[in-house]
Amino acid sequence: MKTRLLLVRHGQSEGNRRKIFLGHTDLSLSALGKAQAKAAAEYLSAFPPAAIYSSDLRRAVETAEPTAALHGLPIQTRRALREIDCGLWSGKPYDVIRETYKESWESFLKPLDPHLIRCAGGESVAEMAERFSREILRLGAQHEGETVFVFTHATVIRALALRCGYRSYFCDVPGPTNASVSEFIYENNILTLKEYGRDGHMEGISSGSHLE
Repeated sequence: MKTRLLLVRHGQSEGNRRKIFLGHTDLSLSALGKAQAKAAAEYLSAFPPAAIYSSDLRRAVETAEPTAALHGLPIQTRRALREIDCGLWSGKPYDVIRETYKESWESFLKPLDPHLIRCAGGESVAEMAERFSREILRLGAQHEGETVFVFTHATVIRALALRCGYRSYFCDVPGPTNASVSEFIYENNILTLKEYGRDGHMEGISSGSHLE
């Protein structure tokens, strides 16, 4: 039986608003991000879930809260659903990263093997993708035949889409917009991507795409 996994990128965070690469830095949603979380909840009301999971970082949990309240379900947090560990980039403005960590920053923008794309002092894209996809596969197997919501982050969604053949290179996978929904199907320990970055429900309150 197939499991439907709806992966929701968090709403605009204070890091997004201030153009900071957060990684594991834990900041809340902005006022706009909270409005986006409510809009996502309204959209997701058409797909009753068996369970709601989230990264344990505040921006993901806060995005999940309106949806959890609507369905009367707890938010089950998982560290494995976190954004990429961006090491020395953590909490720094994008323009500072571009100047100070030029080599590792530029690797994010080139068609390299994911094992070679690494934040300075942090995870490689391949390490992050393995950590995240292992957890998604586990949830798919656990909830066979059901619908599950997963509130998480841009870079991990990009990496999972790449693994499902969405693009040839990581740098070619666009960042999903804040509070957008990407749909994956799990069956027989295989994930397929059905739709990437659905965001029509953000009309009028979209904040575009950011790297994480």
